[in-house]
Amino acid sequence: EDLRAGPGQLKIKKMMQRFLTRARVQNQALLTIRMAGYSDAQHQAVLASWGKLKALDPTFKTQGCLIYEKIFELAPPAKDLFHFGNFKGDAYQKALEHFTPKTLKTIEKTLLNPTDDFNDKHLSNLGGEHTELGVISEHYKVVEDAIIITLQNVFKDEFTPELEEAWRLAYNVVANKMKVGA
Repeated sequence: EDLRAGPGQLKIKKMMQRFLTRARVQNQALLTIRMAGYSDAQHQAVLASWGKLKALDPTFKTQGCLIYEKIFELAPPAKDLFHFGNFKGDAYQKALEHFTPKTLKTIEKTLLNPTDDFNDKHLSNLGGEHTELGVISEHYKVVEDAIIITLQNVFKDEFTPELEEAWRLAYNVVANKMKVGA
């Protein structure tokens, strides 16, 4: 049958097969997310607030520094887990500004494509790397709280209890994918 199809028809057929495969994977991943209690409406609310957060500084340096400073405030020993933890002054600030955007870009990729297999594998590997560096399960809660407090400080009254719940669920989707590799 395919032998009689023209090149254009074969190309369309292959595109449709890829589309259907990706759709099945996405549907399964969305089902997993929904089973965790993270609804489509919550996901859309998180994405909308993420857009506002990103607009503050598209490089993510400002937001990243705020989150990490909050982590270090909530759990001072966490600083020892970072190569720049003992740096002082400008050297510390430069290292922090260089490091933190990577974290936020990873979060962004996952928020934008929560069903992507690459993200799942990347996050699992990242979780393994974090474990090798001394990160334990309890540290994920500190990061969650630091993100929430930072978002509360940035968005003020716009950060409703419903949006907080959505962010906590979204964060835990990311954290749980990382814990797979831990």
